Amino acid sequence: MTHLPETDAEWLLSLRDEMIDILLTETDTGKKRMLLQLLREQEYDADDIWTDFLDYCM
Repeated sequence: MTHLPETDAEWLLSLRDEMIDILLTETDTGKKRMLLQLLREQEYDADDIWTDFLDYCM
């Protein structure tokens, strides 16, 4: 993520909802960790955070 070009960061941001869906249903721990890391590096507005995603993170 430290060398990700800004254009790719915007593309990754467009996939945020899909990544959250996958995270909430995934059973593989490694995939969960990678998805959480990708989601962690993104910026969020208050309206962007899903309650079930927030519950999962808590």
